[in-house]
Amino acid sequence: MDNVGQRLGEKLYGLNSQLPTKEEIRSLIICNFFFDNYCGSDIDTELKKCVCEVDIILSTKIKMTSCALANDHKYRYEWEYYLNDNFNQKASVDASRSIENNIVISDAIDKMFRDSLRSGKISCYLKYASMLVCTQQYEKAESILNEVHITPDMVEFSWFLDNFLKLGEHVKFAKSNSPLDIMKDCLGKIVTQVSFWREESHCLPKHLVYEMYRRTTDANKSEYSKLINERWKGAAVIHARPFMFYLKYLSSRDTNIKQESVLNIVQYLEDKFIGRDNFDSHIETTLNILGHICELENNISAAWTTYAISLLYVPMNNAALWHLFRLLGQQVYSIQGYTP
Repeated sequence: MDNVGQRLGEKLYGLNSQLPTKEEIRSLIICNFFFDNYCGSDIDTELKKCVCEVDIILSTKIKMTSCALANDHKYRYEWEYYLNDNFNQKASVDASRSIENNIVISDAIDKMFRDSLRSGKISCYLKYASMLVCTQQYEKAESILNEVHITPDMVEFSWFLDNFLKLGEHVKFAKSNSPLDIMKDCLGKIVTQVSFWREESHCLPKHLVYEMYRRTTDANKSEYSKLINERWKGAAVIHARPFMFYLKYLSSRDTNIKQESVLNIVQYLEDKFIGRDNFDSHIETTLNILGHICELENNISAAWTTYAISLLYVPMNNAALWHLFRLLGQQVYSIQGYTP
């Protein structure tokens, strides 16, 4: 099990071992256990099952996690991380309901958003910034976005894609005998996807709401792919890096920052297309936000081409279809005063 013979042989002949070290194996076990429990039983699945009791589910999650945190000091860091993520989820749902009913976002909701940032989880920052953009609090959104730092060594991770199964192949953990240090190191190097469910739709830029209605039928998918797709049903999902650039474009009034944000999205896409990065990465959603930026720049021809490319690479379950139909209708019926 520990490949003792191979390890001794490599040592005897002075070879550099290609086998994983004790620390690397331990890191992988701990991280897989955490994500199996954290992602495999997330609140999003429960939200879809019982929409009428969203508040009860979220409040119960927060109460139970708070209780565990108060009584389990050994795993305090893990419980705090989970609690702050629940704060972010509830704040987003509550804020969406307030926006829908034209109610000003309360201090209590804003505090939940801010408390969630203690986890350091980038998606929490981005969901908070997205709500601020939707409520036209652009300066505040810019301030939050300036606190987000995604470095090149961070690995994109999505529970909705197969790439989470290969997580251990791409993340290199620091050598440590402390499971807590391994966990912190793991979470510090992984950037999870940003997902919005329909209960949060008013905290999401309107263009991305189309992603929640992109689903079509694909009879040729494997059972595993169907399972992943089922969990993805009704959600808008995008990776953190392009979403951060998109929010910066929407929130900034500085032309240079807007241009830089567009160039960053284009560079991100180029890295995917030429193989410098994993291609399996919600690429169609990133192309769709680039198409929206083209519309905002009044470059309808470029927007059409971008949506067409999105559909070329991901022909099923792609909101680009809606955008192409929308642009076609705009052209055919010559809608006056159209605003993308």
